[in-house]
Amino acid sequence: MGGVGRFNEYNVFIPGRTRPVVKVALVHPSTYQASITNLFTHIAYYYIYNRLDVNKVLVDRFTFDNVYEGAVTGLPLSRFDIALVTVAFELDIINFIKFLIDNRINPLKKKRIKGPILIAGGPALMANPEPVIDLVDAVFIGDGEAFLRTLTDIIEACNGDKQCVLMNLSNIRDGIYLGNGGGDVVRKSIIGNLDDAFFPTYQIRSETIQPVYGDGFYVESSRGCKWLCPFCLESYISHPPRHRSMGKLKRLIEEGTSNLRVRRTVLYSLSFFDHPNSVELLEWLHSNNYGFSLPSIRFDTLSRKKVDLIALGGQRTVTVAPETPCPELSCRLHKCFKLEDLLDLCTYVIEKKLNLKLYFMLGIPGEERPEEKIVEFIRNIISHARPARREQIRVTINPLIPKAHTPFQYFPLISKSGYEQKITFLRNTLNPLGVRVNVYGWRWAFAQALIGLAGRDISKLLIAWALKGGRLASLKTVIREVDYDFSYVFKYKSLNYEFPWSKVVLGLEDVIEREASAFLQIIPGHAR
Repeated sequence: MGGVGRFNEYNVFIPGRTRPVVKVALVHPSTYQASITNLFTHIAYYYIYNRLDVNKVLVDRFTFDNVYEGAVTGLPLSRFDIALVTVAFELDIINFIKFLIDNRINPLKKKRIKGPILIAGGPALMANPEPVIDLVDAVFIGDGEAFLRTLTDIIEACNGDKQCVLMNLSNIRDGIYLGNGGGDVVRKSIIGNLDDAFFPTYQIRSETIQPVYGDGFYVESSRGCKWLCPFCLESYISHPPRHRSMGKLKRLIEEGTSNLRVRRTVLYSLSFFDHPNSVELLEWLHSNNYGFSLPSIRFDTLSRKKVDLIALGGQRTVTVAPETPCPELSCRLHKCFKLEDLLDLCTYVIEKKLNLKLYFMLGIPGEERPEEKIVEFIRNIISHARPARREQIRVTINPLIPKAHTPFQYFPLISKSGYEQKITFLRNTLNPLGVRVNVYGWRWAFAQALIGLAGRDISKLLIAWALKGGRLASLKTVIREVDYDFSYVFKYKSLNYEFPWSKVVLGLEDVIEREASAFLQIIPGHAR
């Protein structure tokens, strides 16, 4: 039997003949592949169907690969009553605006007369909802499961009436950001115990397109991160750290892999080996003939034994992110290491015939000639790991992008000339060594910072940019045409600066100010 709908899907609900009371669209303004890799897609889809009468609700999904019609029903977005929009990445906002324009829905909330209620969420908007607040009806701040519980309660109480849904949303104090002004703050809603959070053991799959990390059951072992690295948006917005219990993870994996008919799992976590049963879990997976894959791993939680376990799971690449090869500066980033220990670990990964992917950042406050130290570090790995295939080592370079609700919100983005000069040096020295160097482009970083640090006045620019196609090449022209002041991207901010997102309270404001103050102390002319 073939799959259902445009993407030949299975594990999806086929609409019945009865007319649903409410139709809910899940909009992921990125690729279809990215949407089925995102856990919220599955959680929201199955939660709504489980919580509400399947004969009264219809849920379908839209991505940038099916802008005009739902993946299963083929219905246009304008026919839905509510749309839940996931914005994982700042530039997804441009895709979302294009979504609305392509569906003939006015992107400006005040001018919109048709289309669904638009409720947005995701990491980028939890940190700063202001760039979209003139576009959407509400932004959810907090854990998705808490929002879904609230939303389905409202849908049930309102029996699908859209005005009733909007009125009830406006009466919620915490977790819902409306941007109406006044002195009220919005605090995030959280799920205290991950074992109590809804997590489906069925997941949507396509017969033609796999998720980003390949086939398998995708499960979140932990949420949040105790380390609070000052550049890491996700650790600040998802705090506090919480872990699913070993028993719960085993049950989810056993049921999920059985339902998908595959003996492989992909484990989601910001810092996997912080889980108190992480090693036990991997040993259990291996002993029960499950393959597994892990995300980027904190090197200071890694060991030779753990590298061996990773290899047993079938993973061929170990990703390590020192961010900087300078131990003292890395310590300021909450990633302290001894150079000899990190070299030993990297060497061992290569000796195990695994690929080693290293992430470094440029533009960290207080850094001195980081490009030269990165080259020295890579040369040390090569010399220690003989005989090594140099193509086993991959280096990815990113600029430090200041993010809202992190300590680096007070700091500027590195200049284009400074970044590209360092990149040229790295390529000219590492490429002859046979080391692959991937670089995140400065213009992409600028676009992220431009949106992520903005207030609601950026909506005019975003709409104009989307109307021009949203291509990076047209951004400079659009900025000039709308006369937008982007100088905030390149400015230091004082500790008493009032950010556009100041009414969003995530609970770490004191930590953010303390960390920022410590970095400002090492910048000439900016000590407090």
